[in-house]
Amino acid sequence: MAASFFSVVTASISAHPLASVATQRARTWAAVHDSRFSRFALDLLDPSRPDMRFLALLAVVLFGILEDVVSGDPLVRADTAIYNALQDLRTAPGDAVMIAVTELGDTFVVVAVTIAVLLWFAWNRAWRTSAFWLLAIAGASAIITVIKITLHRTRPAESLYTGSSAFSFPSGHSTANTVLYGFLAFLVALGLRRAWRLPVAFTATFVALLIAFSRLYLGAHWFSDVTGGLAFGTAWIAVLGFTYLRKPAEPYGAIGLATVSATALSLAGGLNVYRHHSLDAERYAFKPVVRTMTAGEWRTNGWQRLPSNRIDMFGEIEEPLTIQWAGGLPAIQ
Repeated sequence: MAASFFSVVTASISAHPLASVATQRARTWAAVHDSRFSRFALDLLDPSRPDMRFLALLAVVLFGILEDVVSGDPLVRADTAIYNALQDLRTAPGDAVMIAVTELGDTFVVVAVTIAVLLWFAWNRAWRTSAFWLLAIAGASAIITVIKITLHRTRPAESLYTGSSAFSFPSGHSTANTVLYGFLAFLVALGLRRAWRLPVAFTATFVALLIAFSRLYLGAHWFSDVTGGLAFGTAWIAVLGFTYLRKPAEPYGAIGLATVSATALSLAGGLNVYRHHSLDAERYAFKPVVRTMTAGEWRTNGWQRLPSNRIDMFGEIEEPLTIQWAGGLPAIQ
């Protein structure tokens, strides 16, 4: 399934005449030079290696998200609009459901599922797969921590977390759970018949996206945090998956692996929700921020701090706000 997707992407790129000419020239240059960069470029441009094209595409997406976050481009401008729209839609029943969903992605549950899967691999003596599994989860955690500390981006609600978790980009829940369930689905699908691979991939994607959406709904992260986490997680899965497939997979019992991981998720997730739901209901309660200023401050320079344009849900700057009014609605009507 993955190979066919890569082939479609490669064929689409190669079909464009200008792209074909540029690709051929770059391949010729790389072939006559002997350096680490030229060898990497040769692998990247090799038509028999669509996996490298896919990794390059992911790298471009990741760079684009990072660049937007650092420079404050439309993706970041859309953060506030999406945040406000979702907070306006919040209800008590919706909060209860989304809090339970986000608790399924907490560190306690991630660690429990990780250990259960690791024990299953050890039971089956799948040592190479165990190493990849540990590298997947530990690597994702390291990536999250390094980027958070480097960028120091604040969350929409600054009082939710402390330490490195207080920083916003990328979303830890989104990254960790994308890697956890994405790489787990990859390993389970390898041992199943082709007909079952798509349902497994769909289930893992649904769980990861649902947890990511809960972070947006509860106001714990900006939209760019979540998309960045999903992109980083997907890229890390791709790197590990392509590397793992360079050798034949070890026998580890895919159906047993799926059963063990689902059981661990149910038990650890249920326990986490039971223990923390009441506390988290207070923690994630919607607390609207109302900013005020006196009439004197507004007339002096306060009006300059108010928005000058409407920003739409895609972060684009739209119509100018040319009038500011201090007074009641009936008067201006």
